[in-house]
Amino acid sequence: MNVSARRPWLEPCFDVLEIFRGFRPEWAPETGTDLLTWTAEDEGREGAGIRIALLDGDALCADPELSGASVIREDFTGDGGDSAAAQEHATRDLKLLVGQGRARVRGIVPRAELLHARVLTEEGGEGRAVAAAIRWARAQRAAIVALPLGMEDWSEQIAGEIDRGLAAGMCFIAAAGNGAPRPIDFPARHPGVLAVGGADQRGALLPSCCRSPRLDVIAPGYAAPEAGLLGRGSSVACVLAAGLLALRRGRCAR
Repeated sequence: MNVSARRPWLEPCFDVLEIFRGFRPEWAPETGTDLLTWTAEDEGREGAGIRIALLDGDALCADPELSGASVIREDFTGDGGDSAAAQEHATRDLKLLVGQGRARVRGIVPRAELLHARVLTEEGGEGRAVAAAIRWARAQRAAIVALPLGMEDWSEQIAGEIDRGLAAGMCFIAAAGNGAPRPIDFPARHPGVLAVGGADQRGALLPSCCRSPRLDVIAPGYAAPEAGLLGRGSSVACVLAAGLLALRRGRCAR
């Protein structure tokens, strides 16, 4: 079967790394902040052998973009499934990471193992669910935990699980938040978590991006509408950063 017969609506499929390839910052970030950009060494890697935990909302499990992906799902909300509209956020994030390229999207790390923890509902999330998911991710030996979510208040319950994960060698990456000028959200505010801010294609922080008291990483804060991947903000940047850092962690581990 030829490519056009498989994907009549888009030829070829969209490689999410194109977002980084097209990310051409015109200035350097503030001291102490890393600007994640694509390098030639990132080419040809697929994330094999890396286990990533994504703490997010419900997702459309039967999405064809995810057919064949290695995904383990666990629900920590104790709630029923969300509406299709509410599922778009997590479904997009899964595709950004492990889209298989069989339909419209090839993710950054299509061969990685993804632990998808549902911690958000249409009403929001609870600290106990996030804490339980981090504990689960640690038991599953996830190398990287992506947290495209945030809350204004500090949670000792979540912070304790992050501390235990850090002691086990896990890397935590969280969205800084989109409520500027207020301070960055928790858990990005935790000192052991990489706080990710979203930028436009020129490297300028999005106006809504929280940035005080610190940002550790700046990544593209936009998805790819041409591939049906919608969204803009620090949550998108968090997922993209987690994918690229996982790619590089896998490269270093070889």
